[in-house]
Amino acid sequence: QLLDPVQVRLSPADLEIRLAGRAAVHLDQSWADAQLQMALPDEGKVAMRLKGRWRQPQLDLQARIEKLSLRSFQGLLPTEQQIGLEGQLAGDLRLGWSAGKAQCQGGVSLVGFALTSPALQSPLRNEQWQLKCKGDRLHLPRSPWTYGPYTALLQGDVALNQSFNLALKLQESGKKRQLTAALQGPWHQPQLSMDGQWELPDSMPVQGPLNLSLSARADWRDPAAIRASLDQLRLKAPGLNLQAKGDLYPRLGIQTDALELGGAAWAQIPLVPDLLGQTTPVQGSLRLTGATATPRLELKLAQRSNPILKDWSLRSNWDAESGTLRLAEFVSPDLKGQAALPLRLQGASIQVGDLQSSLVLTDFSLARLSPFVGTPLQGRLSASGEITGPLSALSPDLALDLSVPQAGVLRLVEAWSGRFNGRPGGGGELAMTANDNSIGGSLEASLGRNWLPTSVVLTRQGGQLRFEGSPAAYRWRAEAMPLDGLELALPPKGRFEGLYGRLSGEGVLGLQPLGMTGSVSLDRPGLLGLQLRQALLEGTYRDRRFQVSGELLPPNSGQVMLTA
Repeated sequence: QLLDPVQVRLSPADLEIRLAGRAAVHLDQSWADAQLQMALPDEGKVAMRLKGRWRQPQLDLQARIEKLSLRSFQGLLPTEQQIGLEGQLAGDLRLGWSAGKAQCQGGVSLVGFALTSPALQSPLRNEQWQLKCKGDRLHLPRSPWTYGPYTALLQGDVALNQSFNLALKLQESGKKRQLTAALQGPWHQPQLSMDGQWELPDSMPVQGPLNLSLSARADWRDPAAIRASLDQLRLKAPGLNLQAKGDLYPRLGIQTDALELGGAAWAQIPLVPDLLGQTTPVQGSLRLTGATATPRLELKLAQRSNPILKDWSLRSNWDAESGTLRLAEFVSPDLKGQAALPLRLQGASIQVGDLQSSLVLTDFSLARLSPFVGTPLQGRLSASGEITGPLSALSPDLALDLSVPQAGVLRLVEAWSGRFNGRPGGGGELAMTANDNSIGGSLEASLGRNWLPTSVVLTRQGGQLRFEGSPAAYRWRAEAMPLDGLELALPPKGRFEGLYGRLSGEGVLGLQPLGMTGSVSLDRPGLLGLQLRQALLEGTYRDRRFQVSGELLPPNSGQVMLTA
């Protein structure tokens, strides 16, 4: 027993409390009782009386709260951020527990509540919240909670040891955002349901509101065998359809009945519409298994018709114990690959490690990449190797084989092999040589962070061609570059014909879209069986139109002035 009231000072909250009371513990009879009075100067009072028995669980708690200011306790919150609390708590409440049943009487009220924090964009407010209790029934009158443009209404009744009947409505003013939820049913077998639609932020790729429908249930009739299950989950939006159900606790057994992503789901993501197309959906399945605290996820996806990879499928998995996300298999007619990425959940954060992946690309048609480059491409590409490193700085290391490449109206009837070594963060160095040793050809290129060339040096039979810049405008320069092996598609039928001679000159070449301007000197050029001693030309090509002027010198004598 405190013979005199005690002054308690709590630091660093700078809170002073005046305590008085007594307590008794009857060990031989397995019960205890206590009385406590707490007073804060000008900030309210709390009086409590507690009686309890622990051998045969029994509890009787009485509490009287008089004008208790929440502001006094904000310094006790265990957080580094400065949190502000406002509001006044008052009430007279009695709670009892005996023979496995609960009883209550009275109520509490909270007036002028406000929670502010640097982590919150707006204060969380409630002007007046009440909890009423009588017999075995708790009653929550309708009372709005507000957070910026959001309003939440929670109301209903709880019959202790009997049933739940609670309803929640959440909405945002001026938006298509509204959710309703209900907790109903027997005390030991409650059911949770949720329905509504939620307009997603503009930053999200899915267009239109997300429609949500959820139903779940729990069963704790046997405290040693508590169970929870998901009866149905439905998520629908333009281009998105997800349906799932299964066990939640003590072990997961969630399986999707439907998982489909269509063109509208990725229409706003850069490059993805070109990668996945707009007409054929991606379909698959998602499965969650294992202990609820250490889940395992399995994902399967497939697309029957893809503009880049035709028919593809993948299998991937992640489990909390190993902390590794694995791409077990990626299969398409041209590309096969595997990958592993360390990925762990640490509280509210995600820790991601370095990617380890391998791929094999076989006889891939470059024509499928034309939409990305901005000009028609042809040829065949094969590649194999690894892509490793952190996601923000991946480093490819690939062996390459290129056969008969074509860009626009030019085609090179040769096969080349080489290697690409990537740089962390994107881009890298490409080195290739012609498979025919008589050509004496080599290619060295540097690719930027966007994986497009910034400089190219091509050497063939003692001549050289250089490019520097970007696909929108490459500055080029040629020195006695042999044209043998190059073919030009001539209008009107676009039939390819072989070129001959050596090229010197300089100018600008653009690939996005295709265009060129420059001046060239051709020594001993030939096309369609026509042989010249020299050709001096200047011209432009833009918007599928060309203009050329220059001088043609026949093999023996004479002169031809050309304007086309």
